[in-house]
Amino acid sequence: MKPSLRIATIGMLAATTLASQVLLASLPNVEIVTLLFIIYAINLKLGDALSIILVFTILEGLIWGFADWMIGYIWIWSLLVLLANRLRNAFKTNNDLWALLAGCWGLAFGLFFAVQWAILYGLSAGYAYWIKGIVFDLIHMGSNYIIVLLLFKPTNTQFYTIFKRLESAYGNHD
Repeated sequence: MKPSLRIATIGMLAATTLASQVLLASLPNVEIVTLLFIIYAINLKLGDALSIILVFTILEGLIWGFADWMIGYIWIWSLLVLLANRLRNAFKTNNDLWALLAGCWGLAFGLFFAVQWAILYGLSAGYAYWIKGIVFDLIHMGSNYIIVLLLFKPTNTQFYTIFKRLESAYGNHD
């Protein structure tokens, strides 16, 4: 893909991810960001998927304010993308496995943030952060599992189809 088209694609996908997050912001820990990042990880080059995370996080900072949570978003979402990219051949299009990964990720998300808080503010702060948010992590786990179970296959199929049309129309110039 041409560099200019690659940059535009990264920007559009980051904006789409942000829009989905903002639209569901009133529902605590119910989001499709996990689903989208998994789909980006298995269909795009790793560097492009990681670039989407960076742009998405900066855009979120413009909306919600810049703070220490952005550090967590960058490394935690990047870890998901790296993991999904690594598992793409093993999981292929198995909805159950992707849903299981997404559910576990929802539960682990708060734990990862607690680790960051423990590093930044001390062990007791990290522990308190994790305990305080465990109910939200359970909601995150359940909603991620259900969303990915129901939406992975149709969303991934559409994304793959659209992306391949884009590549065939504008060529793969890498």
